[in-house]
Amino acid sequence: MSYFKIKFIIFMICFNFTLPVVASDLNREEQIIASIDSSLKKITFLNNKINKTETILSYSKWSYFNGLAFSRETETIYFAALRDDEYKFAIYSLNINSLNKEPEKLISNGWRPALSLDSSKMAFLRNPNQLWIHNIKSKNSKKALNDIYSRSQCVWIANDKLLYHNLSDELIIFNVSKNEKKQTGHSYVVPGALSPDQNKVLCGSYYGNDIFLFYPSTNELKSIKKNKYLGFGSIFTWLNDGSGFLYTMQTWMNVLTLNETRDLFLHKFSGKDAHLLNTPGFSGGVSISLK
Repeated sequence: MSYFKIKFIIFMICFNFTLPVVASDLNREEQIIASIDSSLKKITFLNNKINKTETILSYSKWSYFNGLAFSRETETIYFAALRDDEYKFAIYSLNINSLNKEPEKLISNGWRPALSLDSSKMAFLRNPNQLWIHNIKSKNSKKALNDIYSRSQCVWIANDKLLYHNLSDELIIFNVSKNEKKQTGHSYVVPGALSPDQNKVLCGSYYGNDIFLFYPSTNELKSIKKNKYLGFGSIFTWLNDGSGFLYTMQTWMNVLTLNETRDLFLHKFSGKDAHLLNTPGFSGGVSISLK
């Protein structure tokens, strides 16, 4: 192989050239609220590309956003974050029609909120490894579990059931109403996000080598992306119509420069993946495009 061919291959690997998605796959506008570079931003996609980015809450006052959730009924986003004048995580709400207003604090100690399908309940985490359930209407909270892996996200799969990764690295279905746990038989699987049609859950691998789809109705676990050398994140954001999702993955450039931050990609089930951002510090997002 010639010297120039070798240089070209190294160039392609380092700069992570990815074939673009066919533009017709996403020729409509999609808006996503996401945590990017320690700020909360509204991102507008058009033709599979980031068309516009607006900062909602900046790093100058807020940091470490996580657990973004969205209620279509009230058009409200929920998130956990640290304010610069406080020393612990709190959970806040913000209406998408008033993004310039100050967020309202709902829970003074908690992170990684997850909203039930009917938006009546919110699950959130507290140390050590506790999962709590908050009633949105009554504003009362109660402890439900003591065995959730505190660095993972729980995912609601029904109004009274949620999926979580326990301290024994097992994937568990928890019935909130009956206070019952059900083993799925799957291990080292980290739940990430429920699909818009509510019949499957994007999950990551504990070791970062797979992206799965888990089907609660059949208990099937299907690997849809696999990478032996470059790790995936376990935080995902579905597109509003379920045609694809955002995910993070290491690149060879990250590895060669000893950068542990992952790049942001768009996966379309009907096309090629698109590389969106280099090392964005992505820690979650929600589509706010209304049906």
